Amino acid sequence: MLEMMAGRVHETREGHFVGTIFVSFIGPLFPLRTMYVTSEEVSRHGNATTVRWSGIDLPLHPTSVALGHLRVWLPILAFVAPFALMWGESVDFARPEWLLSVALLALWIVLLLGPGKLRGERAKQIEVLGAATGLALDPAALERVQRAGRADVVGHELTQHGIAIEDPTRLADAARADVLSLAYAYARYRGVDDPAWRACASALWSRIARDGV
Repeated sequence: MLEMMAGRVHETREGHFVGTIFVSFIGPLFPLRTMYVTSEEVSRHGNATTVRWSGIDLPLHPTSVALGHLRVWLPILAFVAPFALMWGESVDFARPEWLLSVALLALWIVLLLGPGKLRGERAKQIEVLGAATGLALDPAALERVQRAGRADVVGHELTQHGIAIEDPTRLADAARADVLSLAYAYARYRGVDDPAWRACASALWSRIARDGV
């Protein structure tokens, strides 16, 4: 079975990204799994090239799956479509069918440069999460069990620093500057399923944006 990685989104400065592994033939066909990729290893054996990805398996990421298909198949469709539309006729480069190719290529370029990129405040938030936990990823992308496990690890570290983690309102006000990024990460992990912790994360981010970490 041939596999390919496509649909890269949420790329970080360290080269980490979220991508989807597809069953492939020429291009991606069926998504198998999405990964948070921390490293890629390319090896050659004779004429064969093998790529291995290391990281964490995630639930299928809809944006990654959609971009994985579109970023590969759009340029192929742009090449094939005019010939298919003029099937059985002489190829005429003055015909309007070629405008479809131009439109599809323009859309392809937009999808390469636009969706899935981390920008602005969201990029800064992901960077803080990565520095605090080693995982530069929105906690909502994780499965519930993965998220709970990582929240427990971060929570334990906070308690080791003498920080109470039971009350989100208290944590938002009481977290010291030296544990602010950890407190923010903990609130983000807990906040996926709890609006009180989302409010805590928002308050902690306001402090980080104002004072830094």
